[in-house]
Amino acid sequence: MDDDSSDGMSDAGFTEADDRLWMEKESLAMERRSRTVGFREGIDVGKEQTLQEGFDHGYKHGAAKGFQSGLLQGLLRAFKHQFPHAAETEAIAALASELKAAEEATILQGEIPTATAAQATAVVAALAPVVPVDIPSSMTTYS
Repeated sequence: MDDDSSDGMSDAGFTEADDRLWMEKESLAMERRSRTVGFREGIDVGKEQTLQEGFDHGYKHGAAKGFQSGLLQGLLRAFKHQFPHAAETEAIAALASELKAAEEATILQGEIPTATAAQATAVVAALAPVVPVDIPSSMTTYS
């Protein structure tokens, strides 16, 4: 052990071919680890993108449907507050309660509440004697 460059480990018995074989094995192991990490990162990125796309679509769809329901309920509530002594107020209040109950039942079922064409027609009919109401045609295209 007079060799100053010795680290205490003997290379006795190892050839250049053994070193090459060891380096190839180590290189393959490193490549496999890198591929695994890259695969996992790719899955994470893919999940994130898919989740965002799904959220964007669901939000847009849910907002449009919820707006319809809110529009009808808002018309009925505005009428009740604006005309508290009108003869139609009691019928309007009953219709508003009916719409609210339908909305809550839909939410409990895990669905997005929306206004049906029949509900839009009922609101227009209820308000028509006192206030001319024009429900957008888009209200009758969703169900």
